[in-house]
Amino acid sequence: MAFTALGYGHEGFGARVFNPTTFIAYEESGAALMLALIVLWRSRGYLANAFGSLAGRPAVRDSLAPMSPRSAALGLVCSSVVLVGWAMRAGIDLTFFVLLMAAFLGYSVAMARLVAAGGVYVPDVSVHAREVLVAARGAASIPAATLTMMTVLKAPFMSLYKLNLLHFTLNDFKITHSARLPGRLVAVCMWAAILLMMAIVPWVTLHYAYRHGALNFDWWLFRDCGGWEFGPLVEDLRAPRPASSFLLAGLATGAGVMLLLTWLHSRFIWFAISPLGFVLGGTWGMVARMWASAFVAWLLVFLIRRFGGLRLYRTVRPAFLGMVVGHLVMMGLRSLVDPLFGITFHLAAWE
Repeated sequence: MAFTALGYGHEGFGARVFNPTTFIAYEESGAALMLALIVLWRSRGYLANAFGSLAGRPAVRDSLAPMSPRSAALGLVCSSVVLVGWAMRAGIDLTFFVLLMAAFLGYSVAMARLVAAGGVYVPDVSVHAREVLVAARGAASIPAATLTMMTVLKAPFMSLYKLNLLHFTLNDFKITHSARLPGRLVAVCMWAAILLMMAIVPWVTLHYAYRHGALNFDWWLFRDCGGWEFGPLVEDLRAPRPASSFLLAGLATGAGVMLLLTWLHSRFIWFAISPLGFVLGGTWGMVARMWASAFVAWLLVFLIRRFGGLRLYRTVRPAFLGMVVGHLVMMGLRSLVDPLFGITFHLAAWE
């Protein structure tokens, strides 16, 4: 409303010099990257323990961890070497590739924090790693082969963070650790699930797409995703976008606000504003899917605590958890029962 009063249209349309929507998206990206740095800083002891084991120092091993610190550090190093080798074979400029992967991993760590600490099922960022590099350097300064390969990586790996394996895996590890399950058993089950997924999902996708029609099966995957992914690439190759003069200001502002909110939230008990909300505030998942439900849930919690206290809150909390579990159970049953009666069970691509 404030930006509308200043003459800006919906999503910043009509802006000539300053687009508020774009600037807010840059702020959220800066906040997500700062959140990742905060998580890594707080985990510095564990990181030193893992990488120190590669240098021969004795490492402290948690019996409930799915792998040893040495194995985790060695896996990260080996996978990084493989990725760099792949990038060189694919013709990607290594400088841009390292920057792209740094931004993507930063986003991934931040999204893992949102899922594990905030309970967010649909984490998202407004500006993806590729767009950050294009806005920082301008499309003309990026080689065409590098820009093309960054676009190829964007849709399947770097845009839909609900499909990112990292945050769901870390959240599962948190749950299994709390349940005191043996780490080796958890690791075996995780790898079995990954291999089963890789063996079944591609076949199911292709089989039902050819049998029932690709657009009837998944319109986003087989129709809109290609245009959304390669449309900006065509535009950047024909008329390269210049670097954004507001990118660094937006990233720095978002990072500063995130740092301040984190300090206030950890220092003062009375400061109830979670810094996680600043990352999600303007993302598509929050605006289009979650804000109304989140507001109603917050309002109910506020009223229950205000008039009933913590005792009433603890009493009614299982009822709300039961509503969530009941919804998931019914959706699972419908996915099994509806096909038997010829009923089309539809889930949108983002659900």
